[in-house]
Amino acid sequence: MLEESEVDFALEAVGGLEEIVKALITRYKNRGASVFCNLLNADLCQIRIWLENNRAQADPSYFNEILTVLEAICKGSSTWKPSPATGKTADLTEKYPELTKLVSKATYKDARLSLDKLSNDTGASPKEKASRQKRQMRIHQRFEHVLTKITNTEAAGVVEPRVTVKEDNDFSAHLGTLYTVLSRYSVCHDSSANIVPRISLSGYRRHDASGSVFDMLFPDHPHQDRDGSPCNWQNAVVHVGPEVHVLASKTFQDKIAAQPVPGIEYHEFCGTISGRHQEQLFLTVSKKDFKLHHSECPDSIGANVWMMTAPDSPALSLRKILARGELIGSNRAHNKVKIILFYLLTKGVWQFYESELMPTEWTKDTVEFLFEHRERNGTLTAGVFLNQPLISADFHPTPQKQHGHINLAHSFPKIRELGIMLLEILLGREIDSFRTEPEAATWLPGGKVTPYTDHRIAVWLFKSKIQTDSDMIKPLRDVIGRCLDDQSFKRVIKSKASPGQSLSSRLREAMYEQLVIPLESLLQVMYDQPYDLSPLHELNGVPATDSAGGIRRAQQQTIPVRNSRAPTAEVMGATVEGWPDDENACKRWFKEMDILQGLLLAKGNPQNVRIAIVDTGFSQEWGNLDWGIAPGNYKDFIDGQDHERRDNTGHGTDVAKLVLEVQERAELYVARVFEDERLTDNTFQKVEKALKWAVEKAVDIIVIASGTMKPLDNVAKAINTLPDHILVIAAAGNLPDCDRVVFPARMGRVMHIFATTARNKASRALNPPPLRRGYNFAILGEAIRPESGGWEFDERPSGTSFAAAIAAGFAGCLLHFSRLPVAEGERALNLEGYEKMNLIFEELSRDYRDQGYDCIVPWHLLNLITGEVENEGRRRRIRNYLSDVLQRM
Repeated sequence: MLEESEVDFALEAVGGLEEIVKALITRYKNRGASVFCNLLNADLCQIRIWLENNRAQADPSYFNEILTVLEAICKGSSTWKPSPATGKTADLTEKYPELTKLVSKATYKDARLSLDKLSNDTGASPKEKASRQKRQMRIHQRFEHVLTKITNTEAAGVVEPRVTVKEDNDFSAHLGTLYTVLSRYSVCHDSSANIVPRISLSGYRRHDASGSVFDMLFPDHPHQDRDGSPCNWQNAVVHVGPEVHVLASKTFQDKIAAQPVPGIEYHEFCGTISGRHQEQLFLTVSKKDFKLHHSECPDSIGANVWMMTAPDSPALSLRKILARGELIGSNRAHNKVKIILFYLLTKGVWQFYESELMPTEWTKDTVEFLFEHRERNGTLTAGVFLNQPLISADFHPTPQKQHGHINLAHSFPKIRELGIMLLEILLGREIDSFRTEPEAATWLPGGKVTPYTDHRIAVWLFKSKIQTDSDMIKPLRDVIGRCLDDQSFKRVIKSKASPGQSLSSRLREAMYEQLVIPLESLLQVMYDQPYDLSPLHELNGVPATDSAGGIRRAQQQTIPVRNSRAPTAEVMGATVEGWPDDENACKRWFKEMDILQGLLLAKGNPQNVRIAIVDTGFSQEWGNLDWGIAPGNYKDFIDGQDHERRDNTGHGTDVAKLVLEVQERAELYVARVFEDERLTDNTFQKVEKALKWAVEKAVDIIVIASGTMKPLDNVAKAINTLPDHILVIAAAGNLPDCDRVVFPARMGRVMHIFATTARNKASRALNPPPLRRGYNFAILGEAIRPESGGWEFDERPSGTSFAAAIAAGFAGCLLHFSRLPVAEGERALNLEGYEKMNLIFEELSRDYRDQGYDCIVPWHLLNLITGEVENEGRRRRIRNYLSDVLQRM
């Protein structure tokens, strides 16, 4: 049995190496170095997940073997082994000196130099390159050796599934309900024409306590004869789950609350989905019908243009993409598309595996893409973008010829066909095209295709063409191999056998671990903007039209956002009206916060806490405010009008409101660096200047409630050169705009903040995936409604930007408290800077971890004062508690 401190040591070491490897990935242009670093990072990711999920039962022998390989990497060696150890944690520092440097954060220099020498062969001689490649291979073999043993051990898996049994059951039930309702609306009443909607494989989300949300496309008037003219698509966001108003916009909230929404009669459905003039539909699903809650024109929030090229050819299948040779090649653009397709198709098969919406295998004929006009870099581009795969919900399919026997060589046909399809994507060719190869004759008895043929050809190609091709990315090969050989799944399923767990449940759990997680990790590691693609299949001669032209627009950002959103391509602040309305929980949150403020913000003439807000500015026009900001505390980096407070969106003003709602004694400094929600070429030059201005003003905390997917060197340098006592808090980013933590929030020097509900649960609708290193702090950020009557919010703001504001306010409360007389003397508190506040937040979230997010509960401090009558006694208890936490440093 391992001790907690030992596991913590290993996790810190892995985290340090991950930081170094990711930095090298960003730096290297050399392909060999980049591939090695990406593979190494994927291995580190699997090790981290195993350690986190098996703290109590991690096998000591595997643990020591992992640390041995990590130490070898830091030494730049592939064969190093430690001397025998006699002790526990105390001996880890002697046994693994290089890892100890990472854990203690003394220096990353030695490990970085070793990895640099191990990875980069630029300018090396052929002999040196060969030697380096051998060392790289030995390291991967050592990792694979221990990871394989972990995988094959019943008591421990490389990855534990992130989806709970309840969530899994809920999702299956939601798919069943969606299938039932779609089948009811599958025929146009006026013409008996079939209505065949498409379901986006990249558009599924899950809402906390309110079910599942799908992006769907319905054909506009499927029965009309267009004489060959282009057909339109109607985009819809479909919610399946409890009867809650999750999809209505802020202006529709009161209407639907006051008046129930009737179901759509099946004979009216075609008219409902047609002729909407680019409106986005928000539908909910009851037990038997659709309900139209709201529709919006998506022009104001940015959209793609979906269209059919002809009534009889509404979409382009993956088969046609392959036949045109669009995926042949291995340059960076092709590899990016392939990795994205691997992930989306694999995740889709895992999600839909047992549903009636996937009655049979998905193949290159059933996966489709639509022609789009998509705005990229200010230019409207027409073509097929392969990050939007769709499947048809066809309830009247053309009967397929069935063979008289089944393929007994594979027990899971849906997984088998997924493997074949992924292999075709990797090669850029259809399996059919290899049937003429001499080696394929064995599986074409009498020249006839059997159920075995394509699978056998795929296995042959995998063994002969893929594994020996050094240009192919290893995780993609591994996923294909697992799909084509059902033995790997059988072993994992057997190891997971437990009372009451069905075979199908174990199979889907194995799919998630063996297929989805590796691809998700690879996608996050390799690309800062994984879904920013050029069209792979260009469509020429199709003019872009405005809303009067009748071309439908499909909204990528599927949750309505307010006009006063954060000024960035990745929206930080959004108002999502109609989420589960737990107003009482929100009131309780702020009531508890008020009680805590009364203790932490006591008078005593301490130096005021100074908090700088770098945002869209500040204006009293956006709220009923009875306070102001001192003249020297406002700086306009847009037009230099410091005397005139301005905020064109209201976002910065709302951030300021929330900071003061939580820390009413804070001294605010506001830097206006965004004119509106758009980024300009010099936006982040203004951010850099604002950071320097904040230092001149001697602020304690800086709030950056916006971000971008691409790191910016000048901003990163400005943040890294800030004095250590300044705490930088930044918004992590919002789904669906951000599929990973944005910059600068993901910097090691910055505290990135996610959002929770008022019940202190991580927001599934807002948060991007948590980082795999360090802590992922989250605090109230969904459907906020302050208790104070000092000002008003026009709606209930939601977003990680507002969570960052609340986190900054709470950190300001703690700083204020540390400067009170009660916190002086022998147990004096110093809470300034990232490391100390990180330690306090860690303690206040220790018992409230949810879905990988560390949910901060400020009034955990109130649990310490039970039975204490006098406020001074209460403050002493809080002081002693915080002091004890700091002693751990």
